[in-house]
Amino acid sequence: MLRALVLGAIFCSGVFVVQASEVLSSADVLEAGSWAVSVYGQGSETKPQVKMSGIDAVSVPVSGGMSAVSSNENAEIKMEQTVSQVLAAFEFRPSEGLKYRFKVGQVREFDLEFSSGSQTNKLQASNSGYVWGVGLGGRIAPGSIVSTAISWDLGYTQTDVSADRFEGGPVVYAVNEQWRQEEYQGSLDFSRRWKAWEPFAGIKLTHVVNRLMDGSTKRTIGGTNDGISPFIGLQWMVADKESLVVEGSFLDEKSLTAGFKVQF
Repeated sequence: MLRALVLGAIFCSGVFVVQASEVLSSADVLEAGSWAVSVYGQGSETKPQVKMSGIDAVSVPVSGGMSAVSSNENAEIKMEQTVSQVLAAFEFRPSEGLKYRFKVGQVREFDLEFSSGSQTNKLQASNSGYVWGVGLGGRIAPGSIVSTAISWDLGYTQTDVSADRFEGGPVVYAVNEQWRQEEYQGSLDFSRRWKAWEPFAGIKLTHVVNRLMDGSTKRTIGGTNDGISPFIGLQWMVADKESLVVEGSFLDEKSLTAGFKVQF
């Protein structure tokens, strides 16, 4: 009963609003020949940016017609993005070498806020988006009760959302905008085991490519962000090879992730 309640809370966490990708693991990598499945929810806040390729590249609705996002064709548009998503991840370590990972999930909520002139705009998606990713990692130092585990990880994540709702000031319009984010991440993870608890912490370095395509003009604007995000987390073994994991990130990314992992 307790486990069912905890799992319910984890799935609900996919819709809270609080993007470097999650590490969601202590630095103790899987044993050779083993694999693991995780389900988790994540909420994040980031500040992507795009650069105009022409003043008519992407237009937004205004009273009386359409208007360019910016009157400056070389403008860099800074945005605020809020995302909540639910994912499942599969990890395996076939031998004493590297650990491999694949994840897939659903974007449950998406908000992208930016300004054009004096007007504050918001793009939203009424339908779910999709996210998938791959990664690999390895052990630098094994962990034990008396020593700190250290591991590294590299990953790629792609997020696609179709935004169909635009808020321009007090007015709401139907739109067709495609948002894609490609994230390249490297991380270093440290952890120390104590009984059933294993706190972990580390640093994430990210390079994110942002693209916004106007569904009517078929033109695209894009930009990149480089970020650094320290993270802290806790893995709790609730049963043999079953654990709850919570992770939070800050600085360039503000996020909270909670999940349930089973190892085989």
